[in-house]
Formats: sequence, structure tokens, C-alpha cells
Amino acid sequence: MARTVLGPSVTRVFVAGTIKDVRPLLEELPLRDVTGLRNESGYKAWFDAKARLVANRLRIRNANNPRVNPGLRWGHATKILALFMREMVLNSRLFSDAEAERIAPRLYTP
Repeated sequence: MARTVLGPSVTRVFVAGTIKDVRPLLEELPLRDVTGLRNESGYKAWFDAKARLVANRLRIRNANNPRVNPGLRWGHATKILALFMREMVLNSRLFSDAEAERIAPRLYTP
């Protein structure tokens, strides 16, 4: 899913090599933690913390990239994470149907 989400339509604004920085992070996120979150504020806190991690990876090569700054975290990092979470919750086998139904309303739309 990380490979799919980090396609050309999402990554075209980044400096070459950015995908190599971000994809391993997405692949290692503790997604099963989301099943233990019982409300929207819990998901928001989890999402914000992970978006910060994605933004930090994006900054490795893009700190001075005017195509993504300002807006690296709240624009680009959240878009990547929101797309990734949607794919993982709705289109993977990581979550059961019941878990996906419970989590889906909390997902953000990029």
C-alpha cells in the first residue's frame, strides 16, 4: 500500500529520492494500534503524531523545496498519511470488516 500511495501523482512535487525516505516509515507504522483507539480524539492524536513523523522524513530532502514549503506537514505529510490509512483500513486485510467499519468514519479525506 505504501508503494501505491507514493505514486507519481503524490510525489511529483518532492525532490528525487524522497520516496526512499518515506516508504519505510509507512511500512513500519504501528497500524494495529488504531484498533485500540476508542474515539475521534484518540485517532486525531495518533494521526497527528504519525503525520509529524512523515513530515520529518519529507524534510530530509525537501527542507528547502519551495514547491512543498510552507505546508510540508499539514499539506503534504497529512495527505500521504490520510491516503495510506484509507488504503490500509479499507483495502487491505490487516483489519477485520468490523474493525474497518468502526475505524472508517474517523479517516481523514485528503
